[in-house]
Amino acid sequence: MKSELYGRILDNDNVVSSLDGHRAAKLRRSYSSEPYDLEFSSALQDNAYAKKGDEKCTKYDLISAVQRQSPFFYQVSRAHMNDDRYLEGSVAMYKGFLHLIKRNTERSIKSFLVPIYDIDLIWHTHQLHPASYCQDLLEIMGKVLNHDDSVSDRTKGQKLDVGFSMTSEMYGSRYWRAGAMYRGSTPSPVRTIPYPISATKKVAASIENQKIDIPKIKDLEVMLEFVNVRNLPEQHKGSLSMSFCKTQPDVIFNVKRSLTIFSESGEKQVATFHCEPTGHLIFELMSCSPPSFPLA
Repeated sequence: MKSELYGRILDNDNVVSSLDGHRAAKLRRSYSSEPYDLEFSSALQDNAYAKKGDEKCTKYDLISAVQRQSPFFYQVSRAHMNDDRYLEGSVAMYKGFLHLIKRNTERSIKSFLVPIYDIDLIWHTHQLHPASYCQDLLEIMGKVLNHDDSVSDRTKGQKLDVGFSMTSEMYGSRYWRAGAMYRGSTPSPVRTIPYPISATKKVAASIENQKIDIPKIKDLEVMLEFVNVRNLPEQHKGSLSMSFCKTQPDVIFNVKRSLTIFSESGEKQVATFHCEPTGHLIFELMSCSPPSFPLA
């Protein structure tokens, strides 16, 4: 899109943020006779691009693109996504994702590969440096990848679901990562029109100085996958599963759950849950052997 509008790819090197208060104050002092705050309405009238018929200077639907970023922002707006240690692993995962695309291209394998959210965050960040992104991608795989964010249907069997299953299989069993998986639908927007206040002044005055303590609950996101069981006695072999619960059930996680074991079932299952950072997890190996006597 940038090359369409400007005839070349624009990078953001040496771009100074307008949010830097010190530089903004310095600019105001240096050019005190010039209006600093832009009058948007008058600027539009004088702008050649604002003439009738020139509103659309690109075929790309910018409004839809911005709207698609809202659910993405919700998925990555968690504290660990700002943690350098976590992001180091994300960068490594992103490199692996790019090389997986390259390998499939070299083998003429047609695939729609789906990144988990920390990989996608690094991918978005990489594209914020367009010149570097183009150069890096050309060096790695000989072409520049377009980021297709228009597929959002998570229904089983649809393109996104099939693509993610294929990516998990090709990338390896460690493709799942705590804190990088889908966390549910984006919450409804905050109400912009305030609710009417019906409380009387007397009631408002009585609670004005009242302190309400809301207990803070710390929680962890846990991901579990049981891959294999070793040294299992012959008499206990059969249909295996693993049940787990907490020694001290908490207000977040207070149930008993179970998972199949990948090497036994051939079906990948990953349990994701939140719990308080207290107590321990208890695991119990369950075996359901077939009956040794004929059924009537």
